[in-house]
Amino acid sequence: MRKPSTITFCALLMCACLPLPGADAWSMLTNAMADKNDQVRVKALVAMAGIGLLPKSVAVVENACTDSSEEVRETAARLLGEMKSAGSAPVLAKMLDDSPSVAFSAAQALWMLNDYRGRDFFAAVLEGDRKTEGGALHGMMRDAHIKMHNRGGMVMMGVNAGVGTLLGPFGMGLGFAEDLFKDKSAGARALSASLLGKDPDPATLDDLRSALDDKNAGVRAAAAKALG
Repeated sequence: MRKPSTITFCALLMCACLPLPGADAWSMLTNAMADKNDQVRVKALVAMAGIGLLPKSVAVVENACTDSSEEVRETAARLLGEMKSAGSAPVLAKMLDDSPSVAFSAAQALWMLNDYRGRDFFAAVLEGDRKTEGGALHGMMRDAHIKMHNRGGMVMMGVNAGVGTLLGPFGMGLGFAEDLFKDKSAGARALSASLLGKDPDPATLDDLRSALDDKNAGVRAAAAKALG
């Protein structure tokens, strides 16, 4: 049996979003969530999340938070944040004890829900006590890396383009972005600094001030911007 393609999932998403979702569309999506292929489950998750805050679609995404695949769990955590599923906060909070990359995505999702339980996690990342790999952050850095090393892409962006078009939340120049790529964990530290800039906890000021001495210029710039 052929694996469902991305186009198939898009078609299923449109069918599932109709006022009266077709049983076949729901059946195919739920079957895909039981597929042995991690990538198929990830695609099905994205389609489910696109349906919105319907109880049954949220339930599917929440169930994926205990999937055997780290990538699937990470995707599920990220999607719950993007869906603004406030009721999923307890599920995300449990994921803070998962692997570093999953915990990072869960903490970021909680942040999007104005739940600051992940504050200590971001502070630890900023201090370099924990590492993050893969997932949404990795994808963002990878895409930026491709753009930075593509001559046409550089011309399109302009040498002085802000990282708002390159690394969204960092908002710094390409020179700082290049510096981030020299340190595999710097991107996570810089994003942590950016997120902590919105934290009302006074203790965060000390964390950000300490980050001004980070060995990576990109992280120092992110900390300075967050303090500002």
